[in-house]
Amino acid sequence: MGNQCCGNQDHNLGPEKNYKSAALKSITTQKSIIAPQTKDAAPRKQSNKKTDWDFQHNDIYKIAEKKWQDKLDDLEYTYELEFEGGMKYKGYLKDGVRHGPGSQLWANNAEYHGEWLEGFAHGYGQLKHADGDVYLGDWVKDKAEGQGRYAHTDGATYEGSWIGDQQHGFGVETWSDGAVYKGQYQQGKKHGHGLFNWADGSVYDGDFSDNNIHGKGEYKWADGRVYLGAWQNNKMQGSGKFTWDDGRYYEGDYNDDKKEGFGKFVWPDKRSYEGSWLNGKQHGEGFYTTSEGTVKKGIWADGKRIKWIEYDVPSK
Repeated sequence: MGNQCCGNQDHNLGPEKNYKSAALKSITTQKSIIAPQTKDAAPRKQSNKKTDWDFQHNDIYKIAEKKWQDKLDDLEYTYELEFEGGMKYKGYLKDGVRHGPGSQLWANNAEYHGEWLEGFAHGYGQLKHADGDVYLGDWVKDKAEGQGRYAHTDGATYEGSWIGDQQHGFGVETWSDGAVYKGQYQQGKKHGHGLFNWADGSVYDGDFSDNNIHGKGEYKWADGRVYLGAWQNNKMQGSGKFTWDDGRYYEGDYNDDKKEGFGKFVWPDKRSYEGSWLNGKQHGEGFYTTSEGTVKKGIWADGKRIKWIEYDVPSK
């Protein structure tokens, strides 16, 4: 009985690892192209008449124009306003400054269409980067702020709240392989409560910190394994319960993804080990209970029983 129990423990404790790291999938922070400035620099060229420049407004500009229709009579329209560095603007001005609906083209072919306020991209607009990434949403003084959607050329997207060009607040991230994150962000990183669904069917529901699984949460693997407990920097750390799909479970302490400290492991046939663990294996004193309910106390080292020891059975 003793030799058999140790052999079964050694070969049927089960792995907990091989989970996905939340940090492996993180959308790139909004790239800033619009240089902050308090006042438009003096343009090199301005034209109030149609020119040969074929840069066209898009539908986002038309939305802005409709929004501003009652204010347009007080503004001046320019067909081409060219700045140092090859930047060009087409749209409305107030006192020579970009103000109202307008479209801007950079020398690298990045372009912005939407609302302007006193020289800043401000209100609702679309920025298409030179590499094809697109942000559509709210702006405050040249920065994405409010609600908006960022789409990468590789198929990844983020839609939600922004502050100062960074994801901040609640948002939803998706990837081309089908992975989805819904939850809180802080300064461009997953932070707070979130729900992460991976393409392979694995799911994590719990706390994040600085883009890592950190705090308390439940991770469900596609093969049926489940861990509910404490996490630290993408690793099981602290107290938790790990369950396998065949009925085995471990409840106790973890360190660096491994059973360590005090914990109880239970097999489907009701056998159990309760005691000390080190580096994922039984190590130190512990109690082994057979399927019939017989309890023995022993000493283990590196997952193997060294000997049984006498102990006083508590009276019932």
